[in-house]
Amino acid sequence: MKLTIGPFVLVAAVTALVCGCSDGGDDKSPSAPSVVIPTASAYPPVPSTADLNEELKRGFDSAVPSEEKAVFIQGAEDDPALIDQVVSAAVTNDANVEITGVDDLGDGTLSAGATLTIGGQPNPTTMIFVAENGVWKLSRDNACAIVGLAGLTSAACPAG
Repeated sequence: MKLTIGPFVLVAAVTALVCGCSDGGDDKSPSAPSVVIPTASAYPPVPSTADLNEELKRGFDSAVPSEEKAVFIQGAEDDPALIDQVVSAAVTNDANVEITGVDDLGDGTLSAGATLTIGGQPNPTTMIFVAENGVWKLSRDNACAIVGLAGLTSAACPAG
């Protein structure tokens, strides 16, 4: 299963307020608007553990162009050069990430159990992926945490 599903318009971007129409009666009270809430079907298909691991493998592959990697990281467009810096830092620090499980939170967010191994030392962690433009992307918060662990700074990550 490929994670990219083509052009995708988030339902939240087209959420409409629907106003009640008058039936010509004497009722003078206006109808309250209702909000259309995106459903789980509005998001891309939930990737398997193997799918996410394949994307991470591609993400850490220096032979894959940065533009291809950027599609899968929230906020990557704010600092395109950062991806190559993170890959370099991962290689230098003998870092590897393996997704061990995926939980669909039903709100356009996935929680993925993972093992982050640095220098041979495994560390259990959780990674968050968000549905954006038809793709599951590593959340900006997780991406920025990786940037911090690598000792890097980025315009994509607020100082704090």
